Amino acid sequence: MLLRKIDRYLALEVLATFMITLLAFTGLLFTVKLLSLASLIINKGVSVGYVLKVALAILPTFLEISLPFAALIGTMISVSRLSVDSEIIVLRASGMSIYNLARPLLLIAAALTVITLFISSELRPWGYNTLSQTLFEIASSRSTASISPGIFSDLGNITLYTDELDDARGLMRNVLIDDRRDPSQRKVVFADQGLLISDETERTLVVHLKNGVVHEIQEKNYLTTKFFTNSININFSEIQEDPSGRNRKLRELYGSELTEMYNEQKMRLEELRAINSSLAAQEESMEDQHKDPMSSTANLIMLTSSEKERREALKNTYKQLARIKTEKTLRISMPLATAILTILGFALGIQVPRLQRNLGAGASIITGFIVFMFYYGMLSFAITLAEGGKLAPNFALWLPNVVIAVLTAYFVHMLSKDNWISVVSGLADLCLFWLPRKKFF
Repeated sequence: MLLRKIDRYLALEVLATFMITLLAFTGLLFTVKLLSLASLIINKGVSVGYVLKVALAILPTFLEISLPFAALIGTMISVSRLSVDSEIIVLRASGMSIYNLARPLLLIAAALTVITLFISSELRPWGYNTLSQTLFEIASSRSTASISPGIFSDLGNITLYTDELDDARGLMRNVLIDDRRDPSQRKVVFADQGLLISDETERTLVVHLKNGVVHEIQEKNYLTTKFFTNSININFSEIQEDPSGRNRKLRELYGSELTEMYNEQKMRLEELRAINSSLAAQEESMEDQHKDPMSSTANLIMLTSSEKERREALKNTYKQLARIKTEKTLRISMPLATAILTILGFALGIQVPRLQRNLGAGASIITGFIVFMFYYGMLSFAITLAEGGKLAPNFALWLPNVVIAVLTAYFVHMLSKDNWISVVSGLADLCLFWLPRKKFF
């Protein structure tokens, strides 16, 4: 019964600090985002309901970052407070080992892993889908809501840029429009003035341009056309996200949709490999045959002319497979990192009481922040390597977890054997032990 009470006491201490840290860090992220959301209400006249919907949609993304951060920092602060009050020393003197002290934290770590996994696999795709749909609804009701001066804004296959924008009237100055809706007739339009008008009944966005020039290529001829007035009509369906998922970003797809897309890309890869093998065999047979030289050369040129396109298609397919695999692996590795960071926070939180009294909770916050940045830096680098095809996604994205897991296991082991009073003092002793030796080599 005594152990159960102690476990409950330790769990409540950690959970209380964890919740405070989670609310504080999530609130900080929201405060930064609220600045841009406030501009939607003040400058662009978007209703408060839409803004609240956007805020709710981005909440899962914030929680995916703030949960592991709060697990690390919250555990460190609570365990550090127990160290200051010498409660950790008393508990260990009464016969409790480090592993017994960490037992309630294992349950908390498991619960946080399940919650983060649910957020990563279900809530985050829902949030991105809701955000995409809400922004589309805002763009439908307020034509200038998705456009900011000095920034290239994507409206489907149209990119729009303007130096100045009057939100109230929809008036723009120094406008550039890149129209890629028809690949065979791509147009780039420059105009001195532009006026945005949205028609909700026809579900179209009309851009009225004045004093400009159109640059386009038609049948391999470069043409420029000056105009006094011109209009570009954009159907809202052209800028709405495709519900089938083919034109949606990977972060917006659910697990089953990612698996389906991965299988499709894999089949495409096999087809491309089969085509390349077949064409390579034909090329070899042509070289071995002694037929009309002109005919063989012509056929060989015809076969090899598309070699660049085939290689490009293979390269793009490999990249897409790597991106899909990276997204799938990330949704599992990040939640498990939350559990590891919780135990790491426990190990780092055990401090010498005198040192902790002098430095206070700020030392735990700074140390935890540095450790989290170290992990997140490794993860960001691993994502870049995995998406670029430099490393296998499974290896790259699990490597940061393995690194912090090994460090955590080593720290806990050294504390449990009483080789270290605390991790900080233990690492300091290691540095002092090795530094003098390096002078002799």
